[in-house]
Amino acid sequence: MKKKLLQLTTLHFALFSIVLLQKANAQNTPITFEPAAFGNTWTWTGFENATNPAITVVPNPNIGGLNTSANCIKMTTLVAGQPWAGFESLHGAGIGTFTLNSTNAVIKLLVYKPVISDVGVKFATPAGASTGEIKVANTLINQWEELTFDFSAQIGNAVNTGIDQIIFFPDFNARTTDNICYIDNVRLGTATPTTPINVKFATQATDSTPVYVFGNWNNWGNFPGTPMTLNASTGNYEATISLAKGATHEYLFVNGTSTKEVLTSTWPCTNGNAQFTNRKVTLGQNDTTLCNRWATCNTCTPLAINSVANTDVQILLNNNFIRINSQNINTVQSLEIFDITGKQLYANNSNIKTNSNIFINLHS
Repeated sequence: MKKKLLQLTTLHFALFSIVLLQKANAQNTPITFEPAAFGNTWTWTGFENATNPAITVVPNPNIGGLNTSANCIKMTTLVAGQPWAGFESLHGAGIGTFTLNSTNAVIKLLVYKPVISDVGVKFATPAGASTGEIKVANTLINQWEELTFDFSAQIGNAVNTGIDQIIFFPDFNARTTDNICYIDNVRLGTATPTTPINVKFATQATDSTPVYVFGNWNNWGNFPGTPMTLNASTGNYEATISLAKGATHEYLFVNGTSTKEVLTSTWPCTNGNAQFTNRKVTLGQNDTTLCNRWATCNTCTPLAINSVANTDVQILLNNNFIRINSQNINTVQSLEIFDITGKQLYANNSNIKTNSNIFINLHS
């Protein structure tokens, strides 16, 4: 009798081990929130949303078109909540445990919202490690729309090994109203192989050195960022980074005292977030250069400008000096410099010598 009991116990543990092995190598999708389907009875928890109202599975508010299913999940994002308020599955449950690869790196989902704003998706490991969210804005309001989030560029990153949590940000924005947002039919699918492009980040007129570019492609995790080097021919500080085609990124330049440049959220080159104002760009399909003057949306200006009136004269502009070069002119009677707004930066009527540096503050 004891022998039989021992055999049954051994068999029980063997079967239990097989079940664990199967769970450890697959993600539980699609997440449709239907009865007896993935997502319906999972533990969903809201975060950074002031009082954090409950995240609930509810009836589809608009059955038809793209979404004929009965259920979806609802989150009300509050004015008092943070722009990045969202909700997440429970670590080690729900979505299962998996590693990001070419079969699951593209996430498609349906969203129904009363406002246009970014929707974010990210994954996390049991330790909470993540490469950060990918954000895509909806273009329609009060109707179902499909959004695609491509994590192909993150395949092979060690942080995406052993993922056991999925996280959603349905209304990633500094909001002025409480917004009821719905998500449904979350699918993980095949990635389209892509070749990254080379993005040259450049800036000029920095107030100190060294200079860095700091962005969300590293999940803001390598502050002060990637070192930039001075290009003597352009006068710009530059760094080239390989990034996925078509991706949207946020970034800032950082000066030698580890101080981030300060931008205004209403400027067109920013993300529009008044609390965390970053530069924002959506990349194309080809290598590109992104060059702006420090703490402005203004594009970089050439280091040297040839005079139209006299081809013998060349004016060189640098960060803290100007130089007038000429083979035939020894002095210039007067010199005035104005910025693009018409503000006078320099004035001198004392016969300025050519072919020597004139040290002035061009950025005061």
